[in-house]
Amino acid sequence: MECSLRCHPNLVILSEEVSQKHLNLADITSALCDLIEARSEKGWNHGVVLIPDGLLSALPEMRQLIEEVNATHRSGKLTAGIGVDAKWDLLKYLSPLSQGVFSNLPEPIQYQIRTFVSPSTEVFKFK
Repeated sequence: MECSLRCHPNLVILSEEVSQKHLNLADITSALCDLIEARSEKGWNHGVVLIPDGLLSALPEMRQLIEEVNATHRSGKLTAGIGVDAKWDLLKYLSPLSQGVFSNLPEPIQYQIRTFVSPSTEVFKFK
């Protein structure tokens, strides 16, 4: 919050607000795109958006994905290592929603999710 007071961003996304309002990734993406479009129409093709570290962990679909991955790890069902086969091995144990979310994430985030096991989604931090 202090950072937003110092740099005067055009949009601040707070993890607490995301959780409180039950916002999902599509809601945040729409808000960001609407802001970009509105600023562009005024000829302002620049701006600052503050996104907190733990934002992805606050999103309901990400929390569900992390819970499903943790459950799959705990069950011992995963047999593949960390290569491409591991991705396909994991996908078959996820719900359709989590499969879609996982498949649309960048490879480094997919790798983190596949290889990190946490007792709680609260502990998971994306790098």
